[in-house]
Amino acid sequence: MNINNQLFFFAFQFVFAFFSVSNFAQQFFRGDSVALGDGMVYSWIQVDGIGVTEAIGITMTESVLSNLPSAPGEFSLNLPIVASDSLFTHVLFDWNPQGHEPPGVYNLPHFDVHFYIVSVAEREAIVAGYDTFTVQNQFIPPDYLPITNPPFAVPKMGTHWIDTLSAEWQGGIFTRTFVYGYYHGSMYFIEPMITVDHLQTHPIEILEVKQPEAYQKEGYYPTNYNIEYDDVSMLFKIYIRDFVYSGTTSIKSNENIFPETIKLSQNFPNPFNPSTKISWQVPIGSHQSIEVFDVLGNEIATLVSEYRPAGRYETEFNAASLPSGVYFYQLKAGSFVETKKMILMK
Repeated sequence: MNINNQLFFFAFQFVFAFFSVSNFAQQFFRGDSVALGDGMVYSWIQVDGIGVTEAIGITMTESVLSNLPSAPGEFSLNLPIVASDSLFTHVLFDWNPQGHEPPGVYNLPHFDVHFYIVSVAEREAIVAGYDTFTVQNQFIPPDYLPITNPPFAVPKMGTHWIDTLSAEWQGGIFTRTFVYGYYHGSMYFIEPMITVDHLQTHPIEILEVKQPEAYQKEGYYPTNYNIEYDDVSMLFKIYIRDFVYSGTTSIKSNENIFPETIKLSQNFPNPFNPSTKISWQVPIGSHQSIEVFDVLGNEIATLVSEYRPAGRYETEFNAASLPSGVYFYQLKAGSFVETKKMILMK
């Protein structure tokens, strides 16, 4: 099945990319790495073609989960300085074999992934003790409270504020949660926490980052985070994404759930081998389809074709059976049609 002339125009315009994929490969930048267990952990940033941040995260090889040490570990991983719009400077990655306080909640073996918006020097200057500085309410996401009262600053880390509506505080068991961190009244970090048991289920999840009414520092903040396992590369990825700009005034807390504009995002990762994620958002309900085509306009796959309400969505495209080359994916939502290119590089 062929699609409209727009796709042929894209194919003609970008066919050279099949022979010159290096420019697209530069969208992914690795930061620091560290050995843990039998594997490796490294930080990274994904940017678009003009250097705007698309995702920030860490990758763990599955072998990290083998022969994990019995002692806790703390690793500071710098992020590559490639996106001038990003507030995030480094990742503090923690291994907690016995978990941590409070007992009966977070005392399960787990990893903490702190994304800091302050420098390493500022973080390391944090001293242990009760932090009596007030965090103004508009800078705290809804339903968040300090893990201790008054908040206690972990040395070289900060105070931890938890979502009281997450499963572990509603009679469930801790599997993964999202933490905000403050020190002396200012936000210092955001932090996914994930148990080893949960990672061993090989999750593929897109999760909401609850937003405060305002941020103290102007810049781009994530509205979602992913925990995902790739069974081909045998890699875990934990990353923040879908950044929204905030000044020092308010940000819509429902923007993540009800987007105001329709948008088809660039697939991630790109180039890819053999699978990639395609995400999009729609402000009103409609019949939506995601189709994949080759450079000749032949339909390769229909990934989605159904009515969906307003929201943000993601689907996976696995090209294990296809040859390397340029492909296109197309979103149709009501009368809206948009096509983007992607590169399979084996």
